[in-house]
Amino acid sequence: MTTPPLSDAAPVAAGISILCALALLTGWLVLRGAPFALAIPANAAFVTASVALLIHRPRGSR
Repeated sequence: MTTPPLSDAAPVAAGISILCALALLTGWLVLRGAPFALAIPANAAFVTASVALLIHRPRGSR
């Protein structure tokens, strides 16, 4: 399985930015009283989804 080339930096930078924003949002919710036990699976889901989107290849390029 190959990953997108680093020369295609725009989607990678956008994905990292979105992941950072979601992590900050989760941290803010914890500070506002959300249970910490909810933050750990939420961040794991965000990271899993981001990595899956990063390594996903369209069907036409296989």
